[in-house]
Amino acid sequence: MKRTLLLLTFAVLLAGCVNVGTAVKPQALAALKPGVTTLTQAEHELGKPNTVTDNPDGSTTIEYASIHASPSASSFIPFIGPLVGHANSTVHGTILQFNAQGVLTGIKTTTTHDCGGVTSC
Repeated sequence: MKRTLLLLTFAVLLAGCVNVGTAVKPQALAALKPGVTTLTQAEHELGKPNTVTDNPDGSTTIEYASIHASPSASSFIPFIGPLVGHANSTVHGTILQFNAQGVLTGIKTTTTHDCGGVTSC
């Protein structure tokens, strides 16, 4: 994870704001109902997941992740920008669990905020 954030920070410093992955909108997530929504319905509502895992017990886990990163203005100071600048990043994750019959059993969401660089955010 740290290596990914470091690489992402360098990409941000070179390119400006970066959005990567599949973002799940709260209103789309609210439409999913445990015990009712099927795997096919969830994928139709949310789009193609970043990861699909078929578990040994016959259940399925799908994951969506997105990253938004933006550099500070100090990152663009000639010569010293890479030394004093930083990039703020936000990582959103959504994990959906489905039973062996393909019916939604659980939803977990996470959000992580991070500041990469030597200066404070």
